[in-house]
Amino acid sequence: MTESRLTARIREVLRHSRPSTRELTYEPDVAGWPAGSERPDAEQVAESLNGKTAPRATGGQAIVIDREYAGDRRHGRHLVGSAAEDCRSRQEALSIVRTAWPGSRPAATPAMTDPENALLFVDIETTGLSGGAGMFAFLIGCGSFDGDSFRTRQIFLPAFSDEHRLLSEISALVDHGGIIVTFNGRTFDVPVMELRYLFHRRESPFGELPHVDMLHPARRLWKRRLPVARSCSSSVAQSFRSATYGSLEGSDGSSCSLPALERRILGFERFNDVPGFEIPGRYFHYLRTRDTRPLEPVLEHNRLDLLSLAVLTAVVLRLVDEGSAAAADARECLELGHLLERAGRPDRAVACYHSAIERAGSADADVTGEALLSLALACRRQKEHARAADLCERVLALRGCPLAVSQRALHILAVHHEHRSKNLHQARSFVRRSLDDAGPGRLQQLSLRLARIERKLRVEPG
Repeated sequence: MTESRLTARIREVLRHSRPSTRELTYEPDVAGWPAGSERPDAEQVAESLNGKTAPRATGGQAIVIDREYAGDRRHGRHLVGSAAEDCRSRQEALSIVRTAWPGSRPAATPAMTDPENALLFVDIETTGLSGGAGMFAFLIGCGSFDGDSFRTRQIFLPAFSDEHRLLSEISALVDHGGIIVTFNGRTFDVPVMELRYLFHRRESPFGELPHVDMLHPARRLWKRRLPVARSCSSSVAQSFRSATYGSLEGSDGSSCSLPALERRILGFERFNDVPGFEIPGRYFHYLRTRDTRPLEPVLEHNRLDLLSLAVLTAVVLRLVDEGSAAAADARECLELGHLLERAGRPDRAVACYHSAIERAGSADADVTGEALLSLALACRRQKEHARAADLCERVLALRGCPLAVSQRALHILAVHHEHRSKNLHQARSFVRRSLDDAGPGRLQQLSLRLARIERKLRVEPG
């Protein structure tokens, strides 16, 4: 895995440190704790959180909270049991998603001896968002399907000095193998956990396991259907949104966060959910006062994240497996085609583009124009240049076609007629049309192309 410069530097320092160097440990600021107290009592904390303490071992204690969601439970419009079946039976669709966004992990989906436990859903809650050695993951939530039910196991950090034990519990869960599934975990959850293992000079169990980050297929499929992110009045909330959702928002401001997907795609609405920017403060309040009551909503927030991630994964896998027939509308057909083409399935992608054109018709020029252009680009990749040119002509004839789409079609036609059909007059006509609506960034490029075509016309025989 490609390492950041900071991570590589930390590895180098730890590798060359002397064996006698004292291990770094963490203890919270106890100024707000009761007199004479040094750390929370893990047994009492576990009881208040309806959990249990992990078996005692070296490196402190950790608290484990287990919950189960029955297969007949509804999560929005979806049954937990149906989601379990989709995740269990649609392995080829999972392989397609992983091929489309392989990242730094192995691209091949490993054979699972126990398909029900093949997917391990992971979500963490941290003491901040700034990154680095000062940020802790105080709650690690893991979920998996067991038959038709969905089981979650949350591992809670009762005190900073217990982190070594928490990491041991995580290793015990992850070492069983399978595929890690996260939401934005490739850039946040997994790097945070790997840095914590690195700090304790331990091998991360996440290093070699295959990893699927569902943010990327979800953003590909639904970013155009999601609402624009609402502004936050609080400066703290605004900073949190920028740090957390910055990579989850499209250029048009649409939010591809998990709560947005819950509402629009899963049909699930949370009530009295703790805002994400409050979570670090609630943990620090617990460290100061031993009051675990503000932590209950945090645990529920994390469990809902895990359940939503599992159901969302099932929805994506079903859509990829069944193709355009399972798509809700023409836009979803189009974006599914883009996903399949990215995964190296051009035949299935082309079928989705045709379905998008048929379902959108003239009523949705945006989708029809983009689908026609996507078909044209697919034809170009297959060396069917004449067919691609015909499709681009259809794009230009479409009333209400988006400017960016028509500009791309004009570019393809200009290139085709200049270099393949050798119809320079047609090429000049398309370049001139492009100049009419071209932005400042393309004016120079188009002017150079037009000048080149003009030179060719002057020397053309007859």
